[in-house]
Amino acid sequence: MNIIVTGANGQLGNELRLLTHIRPHFSVMDKQKVKAEFGLQIPYWRESLKDCLELIK
Repeated sequence: MNIIVTGANGQLGNELRLLTHIRPHFSVMDKQKVKAEFGLQIPYWRESLKDCLELIK
């Protein structure tokens, strides 16, 4: 369990940096369960980014 305690100004600063060091350098979310449960086709993130950038042009 990760607990984040913010400073007086509500900033995360050092606490957030600490949590980023705990996470593995290459951790990828497995989408298989979500895809199977909801019958989704999830595109590769780069394709989604291209689509998004086209929409905001």
